[in-house]
Amino acid sequence: MKRSKTRSGWRERFGARFSGASSVGSGVSLFKAGLCITFIACSAAALVWPHLEMVKIGYRLAHLERQRAKLLQDRRVLRIEVAALRQLDRIESIARKKMEMVFPEPGQIVYVKVGPRSVE
Repeated sequence: MKRSKTRSGWRERFGARFSGASSVGSGVSLFKAGLCITFIACSAAALVWPHLEMVKIGYRLAHLERQRAKLLQDRRVLRIEVAALRQLDRIESIARKKMEMVFPEPGQIVYVKVGPRSVE
C-alpha cells in the first residue's frame, strides 16, 4: 500500500508534538501553557476570594445581630427587674419583716450639722 505524501508530511510536522517526542519547541510551549494555566488559576482565585469573604462576613453579621437582639431583650428584662426591686413599698416591707426595723420616734431623731468643707 502506498501512502500519500500529504499524510506522511503531516506526521512529520505534527506527529512529534502529539506522540510525546521531545523537541526544543515543545518544551517552550509546555512552559508557556503551564504559565498560562497558573495565571488563569490565580486570576480565578483572586476573583472568587472576595465573594467567599463577603459570604463569611455575612454569616458573622447575622450571628452578631441575633446575639445583639438577645442581649437587648435580656437588658429589657433586667431593667424591669431593677425597677421592681427598687419599689419603696417592697424595700419597706423587707426592712420591717426581715430586719425588724421601725420608724424612729420624733425624740430619737438626731440632726448633725456639717460645717463647710476645707479644700486641702
